[in-house]
Amino acid sequence: MKSLQHIILILMLSIFFTTCSNKKEVDKSYEKKTEPAEIDTAYLFENTREPFYTVDPKLEDIESEIAMLKEKVIQYESEISTPNFNTEILKLIKSPKIKHEIQLSNGTIIQGTIIYENADQLILETQIGQLQINKNEIIKTNEVLPPIAKLEFIGDAIEEIYDNKRAYQGSIRNDGLKRADFVRVIYTMHDENSDLIAIDSAFISGSKQIFKSGIISDASIEPGEFSDFYVIINIEDDTNIKYFLRDIKWEYFD
Repeated sequence: MKSLQHIILILMLSIFFTTCSNKKEVDKSYEKKTEPAEIDTAYLFENTREPFYTVDPKLEDIESEIAMLKEKVIQYESEISTPNFNTEILKLIKSPKIKHEIQLSNGTIIQGTIIYENADQLILETQIGQLQINKNEIIKTNEVLPPIAKLEFIGDAIEEIYDNKRAYQGSIRNDGLKRADFVRVIYTMHDENSDLIAIDSAFISGSKQIFKSGIISDASIEPGEFSDFYVIINIEDDTNIKYFLRDIKWEYFD
């Protein structure tokens, strides 16, 4: 009986030591498998790799982008506000000047410029193109004159005589159909031999105009309007003036 107990005890001890040895081997293998792997940190400092976080833009970059956007907006607005016209095309579409007025037998009146004419017909350049008209259909042809200004003195001017000068004050009127610009009155002094002694001029006191060139003037007269003038002519003390002449000069501006 005792021998059986010894055998059983020996078997149990054998099993116990065998189990412990296996456990140690497993633990050692586990330790080998769970050892931390070496991390290559070199790539963290390489500049060729993209950062894993977003880099905020610099203030200089933002200001540069804003300036570029402003330039694009200004360029876009200028392209919209300024139409791109071809000057050659504008010359082609300009309306021709009206020099003639033709009355036809059916009562129609046509205005334009005669550019060709023979015994049987004529060609008239109009605002809508060229028209070929038979002369047997024409009743009357009139020449159309462009509107012009017609300036005249209103009566005699007031003459002021001094020892070394003369002054003339008066008025003029525009009886024409167009405004006269930069109107000036000219006086010339002459002796008994009709020789010129002195000459001078002055702009009138007219209506104010702002021209396309930017020039501002108050020497214009609209049709039907009146304007005053005052001209001073300096002369020598011993000059013998027999008569004077006066004239009006003007120009046309847009």
